[in-house]
Amino acid sequence: IVEGDATDPWVIERVLRNVDHLVYAAGNLFPGATILETGSAAGELPPLLAVLDGLRRHPGATLTFISSGGAVYGIPEPLPVADAHPTNPIN
Repeated sequence: IVEGDATDPWVIERVLRNVDHLVYAAGNLFPGATILETGSAAGELPPLLAVLDGLRRHPGATLTFISSGGAVYGIPEPLPVADAHPTNPIN
């Protein structure tokens, strides 16, 4: 486990050293919030771009990008969202 700022190139290099596969699962709890909150998108893009840039320097490493898992539930009721929650996608 490596703790650090994902926009810091030193942290990215440390994480990717001797790694052949990376799972990227960072992001907003509610995918639609990124569209509504400019600050949310601005906060999520720099870490992702830094990780992608780091991966370019490690051509043997592959990436699994986990995204929008919560989008299938729409506006969830109640919280926390259970796996059996009815789906009502909003995008």
